[in-house]
Amino acid sequence: SAVSWGAAWGASTAEMLNIKAALGKVKNAVSGLLMTFFRVGVSLRRRKQVGMDAAAVTQFGWMLKKGEGRHNWKRRFFQLDDRTLSYSRGERDNEPVGFIDLLDCTKIASGKSMGFTDYDGHPTTLGIVLITTVRTYYFVAENELEKYQWIQVLGEHIITTAEG
Repeated sequence: SAVSWGAAWGASTAEMLNIKAALGKVKNAVSGLLMTFFRVGVSLRRRKQVGMDAAAVTQFGWMLKKGEGRHNWKRRFFQLDDRTLSYSRGERDNEPVGFIDLLDCTKIASGKSMGFTDYDGHPTTLGIVLITTVRTYYFVAENELEKYQWIQVLGEHIITTAEG
């Protein structure tokens, strides 16, 4: 086993267990990256099949979105273009359920610092808060990488649209 192999090299059992745990985290992170890249490729192919302009979309993917009226969480497919974040029930839907005009956006932030909870009421670090002049939107990304990608690209779009 890894622990006995490590002991042969002078490492303690605790050190080997820490290394094993760290390798497990690396494996999960790499697996998440591969799945993200796979979904991107599939989504681009799907856009071409339904005649959508893949070049106009700068970011897309699945997130949970908190409803305005009922405050329930629904899984939505998001697409970001030059100045609009649209969302639909699925990748294959041609018409969005709703959209957010980025000209109305004033701030994008991680929900981590705001005591964010997911749809089960459990604390999560995957939350995103998008504040507009009309309302505040709450999202939960599928993983840390996608959360930071959404925050970065939305932040860039908000700054760009504000500058004109």
